Amino acid sequence: IGEAAGGVAIAAADVSTGRFEIVEVSTDAVGAELARLGAAEVVAAETSAFTEAATTLRPRGDFDSNAGETRLKRIYGVATLDGFGQFGRAGLAAAGGLVAYLEHNAKGALPFLRPPRIARAAEAMAIDAATRESLEITCAAGGVRKGSLLDAVDRTVTGAGARLLAADLGAPLMARDRVEARLDLVRMFHDDQALRERLRGTLRAMPDIGRALGRLAAGRGGPRDLGQLRDGLDGAWHLGERLGEIADPPVLLADLAPRLRGHGSLIDLLKRALVPSPPIEASDGGYIAAGYDAALDDLRDAGAGGRRAIAALEAEFRTQTGIAALKIRHNGVLGYHVEVP
Repeated sequence: IGEAAGGVAIAAADVSTGRFEIVEVSTDAVGAELARLGAAEVVAAETSAFTEAATTLRPRGDFDSNAGETRLKRIYGVATLDGFGQFGRAGLAAAGGLVAYLEHNAKGALPFLRPPRIARAAEAMAIDAATRESLEITCAAGGVRKGSLLDAVDRTVTGAGARLLAADLGAPLMARDRVEARLDLVRMFHDDQALRERLRGTLRAMPDIGRALGRLAAGRGGPRDLGQLRDGLDGAWHLGERLGEIADPPVLLADLAPRLRGHGSLIDLLKRALVPSPPIEASDGGYIAAGYDAALDDLRDAGAGGRRAIAALEAEFRTQTGIAALKIRHNGVLGYHVEVP
């Protein structure tokens, strides 16, 4: 929670996917906005007017709006923030405080954060915590999902879809034109069962690339995450192709389809570089596809040839000695040696 120039703003992040949003709110709407976000942790300055809402208090200097602007420019490598939208001083204070706290927790290794999205509090209905709990929008009694509105309507087939549905249900739109645009999209899929099932089949095969990208960007990813990024981008490409074939699509779909068909060069690179099912850890090896790097192929061939030569020598020794259990072993102390039980 940031405060500056008489305003209040909330910056929120999901470090597992990199989602980062900033919303400026009125003082009396802070509680409702925190309830919408469902934050696991709320951070504020030690001198904040909202210390009772916070679970963690940090030095006031972390929430200085000028320092916040500098932090955002540094982590995104830009000279100006204009490309991200119009930031108020409170928004910069909140974002700066959040980034400072994440860097503090990670000992300077900031988790992956997408460019911040500036949200508008007036775009969604403000629902206070008590009303939200009573309506059981995303959680029923006892804080469980089962029995909630979300549980009743969720037919998503991807992790990202489930997260988006929960976020949309928790923030009902206020603008009629945006509500009607969303309903137009729902109506199209409701009326075309064949199209709906084809797209669901494509989506069902897609990995959760949001989480994979988050791990890769944070330096914690492995070959399997690269494979998921490859498969997810490739699936998105094919999804965009299917959507592009729809005649007279609703406006939300028309805007989405072209954005799904990018990254062709990256998809091609990952397809050529990786085996179909990469291992979780890079230390497991064997994740670079044959034919991608000639030098690596030569080393692999040499290694395979050496193993074949050892196996042939082992067979020859068994024949010469008549000892069927004879083995040629290797360890770091003796090197290669003959083992006879």
